[in-house]
Amino acid sequence: MTLDWENRQSGPALSGVRVLLVEDSVVLQHVIRNLLVESGASVELAGNGHEAVTVVLRTRTPFDVILMDMNMPVMIGCDGVRHLRKRGYRLPIIALTADQECTHPHRCQARGCTDRLYKPVTRDALISTIQNQLHRPSDPAKEDVA
Repeated sequence: MTLDWENRQSGPALSGVRVLLVEDSVVLQHVIRNLLVESGASVELAGNGHEAVTVVLRTRTPFDVILMDMNMPVMIGCDGVRHLRKRGYRLPIIALTADQECTHPHRCQARGCTDRLYKPVTRDALISTIQNQLHRPSDPAKEDVA
């Protein structure tokens, strides 16, 4: 599948999209952030689930999507997602994982995530997953994650 990253009429694929990238690896933060920025997104970083919860609760403008690593120090991604969902956060949270345990969509959904991406993340998968989530209902309990 070939995606047109920069449609001449509408601009970059993720133009205007606010993303919170939650990843403890500085190298992966850099790589994924660059892919997102090159695609038109604005990106804020957090290094663990605790930082993510703090950032989300303190920000005035909600993020359009959160990319959450599932295996981090301090607070793992699953706990960060759980805390956000308990506080009423209903926007998309996409799991970032190298763990094949998340291959079944319902396991990911049960953790409160609306979708998942596997590391190493490709540009195509990153963009298409985010775009798909931006067009889904905002209540993860009512979604059927494909």
